[in-house]
Amino acid sequence: MYGYGSCYWGPGNWFGGGVFMVLLAILLVLLLVSIIRNSGRKAGQEKAMDILKRRYAAGEISKEQFDAMKRDLLD
Repeated sequence: MYGYGSCYWGPGNWFGGGVFMVLLAILLVLLLVSIIRNSGRKAGQEKAMDILKRRYAAGEISKEQFDAMKRDLLD
């Protein structure tokens, strides 16, 4: 009764189906943009100042080295 070529439009063949496809395309583009923007960042990546503080706390560098490196980072 509702085969191909009949007058039955069904739930996906009317206005709502087209709007859904456009929204899906927009969401996919936004997802791709987000992935590309965040691809350079890694979860848990240490910042330079955190590494410097950790090295100073572990005694790997002296106070003078710490101060000089800190000035370089903040400038």
